[in-house]
Amino acid sequence: MARGESGVDSPTEATSGRRLAGHEFVLSEFVPPPFAITQVGLVTGIGFARLTAPEVDDFGERSGTASFSVGALEQIASFRVAPSPYFGLRATAAGIALIGTDVDSALTFGASAGYDLSGGALATAASGRVRLSGSFDVGLNRSYRFNLVDAIVNSVNEGKINRSTLLVSTKTTWISPGLHFAVALHDAVGVWASIGYRHEFTRTDDTKSSDGSLKVGGALSVDFNPVTPLPVGLLGTYAVTIPFADDAQKVHELTAGFLYTGRSNLLVGPEGRMTLSSLAPGVDLTAYEAIFGLRYFW
Repeated sequence: MARGESGVDSPTEATSGRRLAGHEFVLSEFVPPPFAITQVGLVTGIGFARLTAPEVDDFGERSGTASFSVGALEQIASFRVAPSPYFGLRATAAGIALIGTDVDSALTFGASAGYDLSGGALATAASGRVRLSGSFDVGLNRSYRFNLVDAIVNSVNEGKINRSTLLVSTKTTWISPGLHFAVALHDAVGVWASIGYRHEFTRTDDTKSSDGSLKVGGALSVDFNPVTPLPVGLLGTYAVTIPFADDAQKVHELTAGFLYTGRSNLLVGPEGRMTLSSLAPGVDLTAYEAIFGLRYFW
C-alpha cells in the first residue's frame, strides 16, 4: 500500500520535518531545504567542466577557439538538527579535487584541491499548505592550485626563479541570508522557491576582493508513493545567480534527481546538475556534476 493511502499518517510520518499538508518533499542536495529537519547525509560526486575561449594570434586578431576540460571528484557530509519544528541548525563539510583531463588542459589549468565548511540556522512556520522560512549561513572555502607552467613563465619574465606562483592559495569567507517558501499543491506534488543574498570576501595570496550576488531559484518535488505503488520521487530545480560586480556574468543552474521515497526517514538516489556561465565576454563555462546521496532523517 502506498504511503498515506489509508489517509492516516504513521507517527514517524506525522512528525517528518519535510512533510507539509500531506506532501513529503523530495529534497535536493544542491539546494538548501526550507524545512527544520534532523538529518545526516553522505554524498559522493563526480564532475566535468568545459571552458571555451577565443584564441588570439600575434597581431591581436582572433584565430579560433580554444577548449579546455577539467574533471572533478567531490565528497560531502551534511548534518542538520531541529530542536523544535520552528528552528533548525545545519552544517556541511565538503572536499573537492580538480585536474585537467587532457595534456593541454592539464598544462593550462594544472591541478586544484580544496575544502568547504559551512553552517547556518533556519527559522520556519507553516500555515495550511504554505511554509515560510528565513535562514542565515556562513562559510569558509580554501583552495590550492598547482600550476608548473605558470611558475615557469613568471620566472622567465622576472629573470629569476619565482616559486610563489607554483602553488596559489585562495581563501573565501562568505555570509548569506535568505528567504524561502514552500507550497504543497497535492499529496504527490509540492514546490518551493528561495531568494538569497551572498557576500564573499576573497583573498588570493596578497590580493583581496569583496563581492556580492543575488540568487533566485525554484524547485518542483514529485513523490509517486502516496498515489501509486511506486516508491520513487522526482526533483527538478532552477536557479540564477546575479552578481553585483559590473564585469560579472549571470550563472544558471539546472538540477534533476530520481530518489527512493519508500521510507519516510530515508532518501537515496542520484542527482545531476548543469551549470552555465560566462567568465568573461567570449569565455564560456559549461559544467556537469553527478552525485549519489544517502540521507537519513529522524
